[in-house]
Amino acid sequence: MRRAKRTLLLLTVLVLIGIPAYYFAMRPAQEIRHRQHVFDTVGLEMEKLAVTDLLGVPSSTGKPLTETVFWGDEIREGIDPSTAVESIRYRTDTFFLPVTFEFTFDSNGVVIGKHRYD
Repeated sequence: MRRAKRTLLLLTVLVLIGIPAYYFAMRPAQEIRHRQHVFDTVGLEMEKLAVTDLLGVPSSTGKPLTETVFWGDEIREGIDPSTAVESIRYRTDTFFLPVTFEFTFDSNGVVIGKHRYD
């Protein structure tokens, strides 16, 4: 009987610690997968409102992080970087480095660039 109580106590402790630990370990990965899927579907000339409808409230907004306009990992040729007036960023913290998805908009509020920083 005493051994059964110890085993039950041990299993209870493992479950009470294991479930929240699993949730906090897997949440960033699920969030990154979702944001990557949306990142892949965002196209040129998409409006800012459409992006925020898909991803929700951004982590931060402001000037673009770089002077270069990217589309994915490629530099967009033939576009003046000064046309990029605003960026919205979606940041997910991980155990190592944060993953940030940035969308760049022109003065009309349409997407002219997107980049993933990780």
